[in-house]
Amino acid sequence: MDGDANLYDSKCSLNTSSINNDEGLLSGFLDSWDDYNSSRGINDRNISTKIVNKPFNLTIAYIPTGYAVNTSSATVKYYLKDMNSSDILSTKSTLTISSVYTETTKAYTIDKAYQNVKVEFKVCADYNTSTGYRLYPQENCSSDCSSPTEENNICFRYFQSTDAFAIRPDKFSITTPTTARADKNISLTIKALDYNNNVTNDYNISSDFIDIEVNEMNPLCNIENLNYKFDFENGIANIKYLKYPEVGDINLTISEKNGYEFAKIDEDDTNDTDRFITSNSTNYFRVLPDHFAISSINVNNFNNSSFTYLSNDLNMSGELNLTIIAKNDSNNTTLNYNSNCYSKNIDINITYTSTTTMDNLNNILTQYSTNNKNLPISFRLDENNFTNGKAILNLKINFDRNSSKIVNPFILTLNDINLTDENETNGSNTINQNLNFVYGRIFTKDISTIENSANLNIIFQKFNGIEWIKNTLHNNKIYGDVNNTFTYSDVTISLNETNINAEQNITITPNTNTRPYKVKLHLNIPNWLWYSKYGIPSPTNTNCLTHPCVNILFKGISSKNWAGKGTNEKENNTITNTINSNIKQNNKKNNIYHKLWW
Repeated sequence: MDGDANLYDSKCSLNTSSINNDEGLLSGFLDSWDDYNSSRGINDRNISTKIVNKPFNLTIAYIPTGYAVNTSSATVKYYLKDMNSSDILSTKSTLTISSVYTETTKAYTIDKAYQNVKVEFKVCADYNTSTGYRLYPQENCSSDCSSPTEENNICFRYFQSTDAFAIRPDKFSITTPTTARADKNISLTIKALDYNNNVTNDYNISSDFIDIEVNEMNPLCNIENLNYKFDFENGIANIKYLKYPEVGDINLTISEKNGYEFAKIDEDDTNDTDRFITSNSTNYFRVLPDHFAISSINVNNFNNSSFTYLSNDLNMSGELNLTIIAKNDSNNTTLNYNSNCYSKNIDINITYTSTTTMDNLNNILTQYSTNNKNLPISFRLDENNFTNGKAILNLKINFDRNSSKIVNPFILTLNDINLTDENETNGSNTINQNLNFVYGRIFTKDISTIENSANLNIIFQKFNGIEWIKNTLHNNKIYGDVNNTFTYSDVTISLNETNINAEQNITITPNTNTRPYKVKLHLNIPNWLWYSKYGIPSPTNTNCLTHPCVNILFKGISSKNWAGKGTNEKENNTITNTINSNIKQNNKKNNIYHKLWW
């Protein structure tokens, strides 16, 4: 019971020494209470929290005391008053009293919100220290007393009910959009509604008294705090900002903060369910990244070198490396943008230009797509690539090389990257970095030898736009080599796979003494080094139209007293024989020997 003053002694005489002089108002012999929990009465003079525009009843009572009452029935005016503003909230009603206990029930419906309301009684009375108060009909007074204890003057004196109470909104209402952007103002509406679902007039508080709880639909995802500031003006929130920094499927529950509730004045006589404004929860809505940042952009030729062989096989390719980061409006990473939570497939578009028209090429290739060479690189990056808001892209780039059509060297400039996910979150950046593409091949010749082993020389070449030249940058087997051979003859093959400097040597030794002995050597090479008008290389097909082959002839030494060394070279279907030999021959004319260089 707040504000209760003991105005009566044990004989029910007015105890003037304990008069409550708050603002000149008295209470005690006139009082009010409600029927909350059906337990209120003269011994429990409390009034519980009420709701705007919801009817409620109050008991208005005169409680007899030991002082006299005018022989003609006295009248008392009573009404509801906001103690904070002194506004009168209801019409003034009349209670006619006599010398016995008198009560009446009064119905009220208040259309605004108030935090500190009391029933006020307007009484026509005089006062004497010895006799106390004597009550009169209202018409016997014409003016207010100068003080509550002004003596020997019949004037209006004011008394309050023992208890104050609040009249609160019935419930909160909050509406949200279907989607929002992380850490950007969420377009929503918050209202405090009355009993009739209309906004509540005079409900004017700040968000400091309000709690908005965030609930995340996916238990695997992080929950962050909602940042907000707003003020209610006549039941409608004027939102200055309301932002959620993460992505997710969330709903919001709005309620009063415990200890800061609008009806705190009733905390001793009203349970929480009736005292607090009814909370409200929204439907789940999705918060999306504000944008994508694209960083750590690097374009590299194969093996970080200065060239890339044209190749259908993306094991030989240029690379675009970058990081895609889902960001909120404050440019912080949204960690929930991952495969366990809310990442989405992303459509990526990369524009490029070339220094040539790229004749004899049709399509640009990546591990995700095949696009016409005249169109941008376009592909979809799967959502599972994202971890804690980031995806690292290592894009392999090359072209549909035709093994029978030479391509002039060219520079490919990657210009810009643009991306959009399934929720239309966008990102873009400038690349402006180059890849250098060349057309390559291996070159070798058929050989013949009188030695026990043959050394086959492989040259790695590139086309410079005019002719084939040795590719001096081809200095490691990672750029491609003869990595395997298979034959149908009894020979031992030794591959040099370490000291490659634009060339590679292979040693072939027959496992037989038979001479002459012919070997057809089948070479296994990567497709980007195969140039032939017949087709792509095949390491398992014995048809030498599908992979390079070399004929090797082990001739041995003749039994006719001459020794020679030579090679049988084949290039572009032209056979060149070169033989260096020391030959003994009897000159019958002068009976001498000649050494011939043949």
